Amino acid sequence: MIDWKSVEAADCAVPADRPMDDLVRELSRALADPDPLVRDGAPHTVLRPTSELPAQPLHHRDAFKSAIATVLDRIVRR
Repeated sequence: MIDWKSVEAADCAVPADRPMDDLVRELSRALADPDPLVRDGAPHTVLRPTSELPAQPLHHRDAFKSAIATVLDRIVRR
């Protein structure tokens, strides 16, 4: 399980060793959590506009931008 508070504390640098599917799945779950302390905290910070994301290795940053788009698409479909 990804600790989104740690991701937030690391200036939204997502774990590079985790498969992108895991990141998307866990972020989707966190954003859908009925507990507002889970849902409205770090997951929303991580989803801030991707133009504001700090520099990460290019391949991982681009993959995460794509993952964010996937998460948002899943949310809209709910």
